[in-house]
Amino acid sequence: MDLAILDSGQYHEDWKYIHMNISEVVNAAKDLKAKILMPSHICKLRLAHHAWDAPMEELKDMSLNESYTLIVPVIGEKVDLKFKNPKLNMWWRSVR
Repeated sequence: MDLAILDSGQYHEDWKYIHMNISEVVNAAKDLKAKILMPSHICKLRLAHHAWDAPMEELKDMSLNESYTLIVPVIGEKVDLKFKNPKLNMWWRSVR
C-alpha cells in the first residue's frame, strides 16, 4: 500500500472499539505494508484525557525505526505524494 491514512487521535481505553491507540496505528501501518503513514483525526479537538499533541509525539517516537515514512501535514496543507524522502514537519511543537 502506498499510503495509509489512519485514525490516530482521541483514543482512550473506554473507546477501544472505535478508536485505535498509537501502538495499534503503528501495527496497522506495518500490517498494510504502507510506504507512507499519514495520521487523521489528530490534533484537532481535545476530547480524550491526553494532551492534544500527545498522539503526535507518541506516533513520532514509535515510527522512528519503521519501514514506512510518517508525514504529518498541517491541517489544510496540500501534500504532494510523489515526493522522495520527506522530512517530518513537527508543526505541533510550534503551537504549544
